[in-house]
Amino acid sequence: MNFMRIFEFFAKILTRLDLVWYNERNRLSEQTGGIIFMENLQIIENLIKNARRAQNEIERYGQAKIDALVRAIAKIVYDNAEPLAKLAVEETRMGVYEDKVAKNRGKARIIWNSLKGKKSVGVLRHIEEEGIVELAKPMGVVGAVTPCTNPVVTPMCNAMFAIKGANAIIVAQVSAP
Repeated sequence: MNFMRIFEFFAKILTRLDLVWYNERNRLSEQTGGIIFMENLQIIENLIKNARRAQNEIERYGQAKIDALVRAIAKIVYDNAEPLAKLAVEETRMGVYEDKVAKNRGKARIIWNSLKGKKSVGVLRHIEEEGIVELAKPMGVVGAVTPCTNPVVTPMCNAMFAIKGANAIIVAQVSAP
């Protein structure tokens, strides 16, 4: 199964958001059936190298820029719910178009509403009486998998959560059985 069109759509989104996106995932999966051979380790090393470069950039962002990125991901999926649903149904041959549209819009709205206004970078709070300052610190590059049954909402949610914490993310598909 080939999810290339959906991932290309997300790659365009992330490129517009000035995040690094390295798309060798399909080539690796199609060539090896999901098995990693030695010659493909360079692909994985490049994914990690580019994600670390993105991580070095995003971890310097302030709360406003982080929130703008997270909101943009949700808005793009929400605004493009119909073409993304169409691609998902065509590519996976699973699901019902109308249900996918509703899920794309619903999850984009719900996840953004749950994240907006929440502090996720820098000083989170001061506990004066204990002399403690809580700081949010990025964890680094996040690895995520996307099931063939949910090729839009899962990477959207994973990217929103990772970026909210000022982390870069590498998304890979899980091949269909």
